[in-house]
Amino acid sequence: MLLKKKITSDSIVFLGDSLTEWFNLENYFLRKDIVNRGVAGDITDGVLYRLEEITAAAPKEIFLMIGINDIFQGYGVEQITRNLKTIIDRIIEDTPSSKLTVQSILPINEDYFPIGDNMNSKINAVNEQLEGFCRLRKVKYINLHEHFLYKGKLNPEYTYDGGHLTEKGYEKWAQLLQAHL
Repeated sequence: MLLKKKITSDSIVFLGDSLTEWFNLENYFLRKDIVNRGVAGDITDGVLYRLEEITAAAPKEIFLMIGINDIFQGYGVEQITRNLKTIIDRIIEDTPSSKLTVQSILPINEDYFPIGDNMNSKINAVNEQLEGFCRLRKVKYINLHEHFLYKGKLNPEYTYDGGHLTEKGYEKWAQLLQAHL
């Protein structure tokens, strides 16, 4: 059984799906206080289910990126944004001492896998609502999405399958987050 790194009040927690789970955070940021709580395949309901583990520890900071798998599974924009709002509100209420940073959902490249119609337009709609809600709640929002685009899709240099990131994609993400850590 793989032991998870313990979350403490001095931790910086990255919370999300496979993009987060496979992000070698300690390697990119050379910090021992980072805790990765990405889970491959996770959706917003999954984060809601496991959120108490994180909020109970009252970490110093939480970086959140979740929602792409909801889109892949056919959830509507309203349901996804409702869950994201609930996650954000629970973090604010349950651990007010934790600084929350919300990251946009990254685009996909449908040339690699034609999973459905207008996936990127759904991603854009969720991101737009998410950014507005973060502004309303005075939560830091980082628009990563725009930095990963090429011709309206996830830049082929940053992906090997249309949704997951290559090393170059993770390097770009780390570079964009550097000023926020």
